[in-house]
Amino acid sequence: MKIKDEDMPYVEMIRAMNRNYPIKFPISKKTLDLVKIVYSPEQARVLSLFNKPFFDQISPKELAKRAGKTKEEIKALLDPLAAKGVVMKIFGTYALLPIVPGLFEFYYISSKDTQENLIKVGKMFDEAAEEGFLNELIASKTPFFRTLPSSKPVEKTLAINESIKAQQEVLPFEIVKDYVKLARNWAVVNCACRTHKALLGDSCERTHSTNCMALDVGADWVVQSGWGKQLTYEEALELLVQSEKEGLVHTIMNTSSVPILICNCCPCHCGILNTIIKTRNPRACVKSNFYPKIDPEKCKRCDKCVKICPTQAMFHHYPVKDDLTDDFIEIIEEQCIGCGVCASNCPQDSITMIKIRDNVPPSNIFELFQKSEADRIF
Repeated sequence: MKIKDEDMPYVEMIRAMNRNYPIKFPISKKTLDLVKIVYSPEQARVLSLFNKPFFDQISPKELAKRAGKTKEEIKALLDPLAAKGVVMKIFGTYALLPIVPGLFEFYYISSKDTQENLIKVGKMFDEAAEEGFLNELIASKTPFFRTLPSSKPVEKTLAINESIKAQQEVLPFEIVKDYVKLARNWAVVNCACRTHKALLGDSCERTHSTNCMALDVGADWVVQSGWGKQLTYEEALELLVQSEKEGLVHTIMNTSSVPILICNCCPCHCGILNTIIKTRNPRACVKSNFYPKIDPEKCKRCDKCVKICPTQAMFHHYPVKDDLTDDFIEIIEEQCIGCGVCASNCPQDSITMIKIRDNVPPSNIFELFQKSEADRIF
């Protein structure tokens, strides 16, 4: 690919977005056309001065020094971007956003650009995904995302383990109510994926768009910016349980520390679940440490679990034996991510989530970034 001189501000900005960040944004004609809608050349030049996304948080005064501009000029360039969710502005500092999770999510969480631009960017993002961008989700042996198992099934497992004095410990990062309690602040926001697709005329049939969650600094930012509604801890838990009932999967960054976002993902629109389904690649998202076990005595083979399974990992095995004894629900182990949606929605309470492994994710986001970068395959 030949890069034109007028494209260089955008190329340098994308390079800054990718610096020390595991999920890279490729440089192609489509991706350059996309960022040109969102940023002016001068805005891109200023953003290229950040050392890395998210964590190089700079005051207007310091950024003015880097750019050779006044504070007022920096604010005039970046404040409109912050209002659209494509630059992070919090506690008086600016930060560059990576493409995912970052620019894409907060652009559609805020939805403050013109509808024409939101639709244009949405179409271009889909084209970039078809071009291969989402392969970045399987680029490392250490996935960026992991599945947080549904709350009620894990609590049921805890009760069973306690009654039989099981040796296998369920850790706080595996228990929704404990994991969410690590945060000090919670907010509900629009789901970027469902908002993006709805603008393109493809609305979700499972749920509405306002049920993803920001936590800690993420919640601070969206509430301060007017894009999110503050929640109490109890309201946050209620939102997550309701999402499970709607067949949504809790997806988070692959760490044991508190996340800034919990995406409640549907299989029809979520980029992560779509990548799992399309590629069947285990590097797309870390499975939870749990696996469903079906009690054949309780199961009525109503097919609710088959229909609601987000990764198409369950099917009804209709009988072929003369005595019809082989009529059962089967689980495809390779496709199951251990989300617990089946157990949350079984009318007969015939599915129990059993802990089958003890995988522990990186302890924090810095460790995740370092490990994911070191383990890149391509």
